[in-house]
Amino acid sequence: NGNIPVTFLKKWKGQDKEILGGGDVLLLVDIFDNFLLLAQDFKNHFGYNLPVTDSYRSYQEQVVVKEKKTRQGKPKQAATPGTSKHGWGLAFDYNTKRKLKDGTYGDGGHSGAHYKWLFANAPKRGFHSPPWAQKGGSSPEAWHFEWIKTDEIIKIQKKKVKNEAE
Repeated sequence: NGNIPVTFLKKWKGQDKEILGGGDVLLLVDIFDNFLLLAQDFKNHFGYNLPVTDSYRSYQEQVVVKEKKTRQGKPKQAATPGTSKHGWGLAFDYNTKRKLKDGTYGDGGHSGAHYKWLFANAPKRGFHSPPWAQKGGSSPEAWHFEWIKTDEIIKIQKKKVKNEAE
């Protein structure tokens, strides 16, 4: 977790940074095509790219995020380093503060159009808002979506890493 070989990851570029913010997306090769389908579905629906702000995090990046959230008094908004789905390349976060073309910000959070659409449509492509991240969950994070079958794919990745090391 957080030490995935770069050959196991794939990058998506092309974010509309001027309108929505966001950056590159780095996810496991095994789920990358599903993410691209979700991103295309999103663009077809909204007319612009899915505004991803975060995806794969190295172990050191997980440490930095946890320290930052702890200083902000929001330690539950970051997993203990080494336990994050981001560290497996299985999760992405998106911008819930939609910057619109006129420079204003649209509705965000669990009541926002992006969350509602992703909540309903991401499972068709293998992603979901886990129960803990949903409204009323133990750590509500409207911006967090992850691969549904995380336990299965983590086992596969551990085998790949072991085989590569041998």
